[in-house]
Amino acid sequence: MGFWGCHPVGRSGEPLIGHPALRDSHERLTLREYRADRRQVRSRPTQPPLGSMTALADAARAPVLLGFVMDGACVAVEVAAPCSGSWYACLAGRP
Repeated sequence: MGFWGCHPVGRSGEPLIGHPALRDSHERLTLREYRADRRQVRSRPTQPPLGSMTALADAARAPVLLGFVMDGACVAVEVAAPCSGSWYACLAGRP
């Protein structure tokens, strides 16, 4: 079995794990990178639910992206922006 886990990415002046949308997951989210432009990359080696990405985007006042790696074979992507909703896609390599 391959890797299962999620990687939320967003930009905020405060840690993403401080936002209510991630309240139930904050203990299991590891900071992987924090950039000078306030972008944060976190990871959690488990399956969702992680929380509402739309609520997180609204709270952070910036777009957020969630990539969920499924069995190392593909990634489900959710992108959300403040006040405009979210979209989903599943990206996979060759069968």
